Order: sequence, then C-alpha cells, then structure tokens
Amino acid sequence: MKKIILLCAIIFSSLFVLAFSHLTYQDKLQTIATEANQGNSGEITSNTTAQNNDNGPSVVSTTPDSLIDSWSDQKEEDPVLITFFGSESLTYELNTEASWPNIVTENLQQYLSPALLETTIIDAGADSSLEVLESDVLDDVIASQPDILVFEPFMLNNNGELLINDSLESLENMLSIIESELENTDIIIIPPNPLYKAVNYPTQVEELQQYVEENGYTYVNHWVAWPESEDEVLQEYLEDGLPNEEGHQLWATYMTDFLTSEQE
Repeated sequence: MKKIILLCAIIFSSLFVLAFSHLTYQDKLQTIATEANQGNSGEITSNTTAQNNDNGPSVVSTTPDSLIDSWSDQKEEDPVLITFFGSESLTYELNTEASWPNIVTENLQQYLSPALLETTIIDAGADSSLEVLESDVLDDVIASQPDILVFEPFMLNNNGELLINDSLESLENMLSIIESELENTDIIIIPPNPLYKAVNYPTQVEELQQYVEENGYTYVNHWVAWPESEDEVLQEYLEDGLPNEEGHQLWATYMTDFLTSEQE
C-alpha cells in the first residue's frame, strides 16, 4: 500500500513539474515575441527616418515679392493704390509731370500696367507739421484709402521753425491719426531732399530715421543716392533748396527701385 502511495506521489510530482515547465516556456516565448515586435517597430521608424533624410525634407522654396507685387497679388484685378504725401519737395513747379511721384507712377505703370495702378499726390506745400495737423490735409490722405502710403514728414519745412522734439511729436500724432483709419496700409516714411552744406538739418533727419526705425516703421533713406551734403555736385540737383528736374529724376529712380525690389 505504501508503495502504491509513493508511486502516485512520484507520478503527480512529475506531472506538476512538466506542467509548470510548459507554462514557463510559453511565458518565455510570449516575452521573446513581444520584445521582437518592439524591436521591429523601432527598426521601421529608424528606416523611415533614414529614408526621409536621404531624400531631404520637403521644403517649398519661396522668393520674397516686391511691395508692388505683394499688393498686386492681393488686389488681383483691382488697382494698387499709392498715395504720396508730403511737402513741396514732392512737386517740381516748373513741370509737374517731371515731379518724382509722377515719374514713379510712369515707371510702375510699365511694371504693372496703367489699369492696375492708381496714385494720388497730396502736397502740403510749405506748411510745418503743426500747420498740417491743424488743417484738413490728413482727411485727404485718409480719403485716398491707399494700399501704400509714401509719407515725407515735414522736416525741411520744420527746419528753423520747430525743435526736433516738436517735429517728432507732431509726426507721432499724424501717424496715430493715419493708422487709426488706415489699418491695412503699408506706411513708408522718407526724408525730404538733402540740402547743400546744411548744419542742423542733417542731424534732424538722422533723428527722424532713428525714431522711425525704433517705432517699427519702414524708413527709405534715398539720401544714399544723392551726393554728400558737402559735395558741390549736390547743387546740380537742387534749386532754391528744392529738387530741380535732375533731383526729381534721381529721387524717382531710387523710389522705383525700392517699390519693385524684393522685400525681406
């Protein structure tokens, strides 16, 4: 009887060991399979990345548009509207067609087409900044609804009339009025024409440039195209402190290049 019980115990023990071994083996197989799958998944990601690196990233190459092109694209079949606003430096009295804004208009009409461009010239004459603020001329600027406003602040008119701080404060007030009504307009600020052997005026224009750039506006320094203020050659482009026909042509060439050149 004892032998039978011992034999049964041995058989039961053997079966238990076999069953435990089988279960342990299956568990190991499952663990190996899981790790293999994780490994394969990592290889696929790596290969995909490597393939992308081999081919290079998909990058759309874009070329900056000129200011005119940018607005022309936005307006489609409607004309681009440009307003030139400033002092009597805008107008050549002996031949208004030779005024630099008119020359710029002719140049741009060749660049686009006459039907796709409309320009307005608002000349405040010899008025100082304070006189402009007290007049209705800013209403005319706003009424023109320009896409691009080329604004020549009245630094030349203010010369000898206002301190630079007063000139800049007046400019700030004018810009505030303009921007409140023309939210989508690109504002370009330019200095008046240079003067031969001027003393304080160049410094005032430098302060204008500093103010404009510090406040995030676009400043177009066309003075780089003119002879230096100490150079006698500058007198060949001026008459009574204002641009003559050659001066207007020089100014127009520079502004045309700016408006049609690629913008960063």
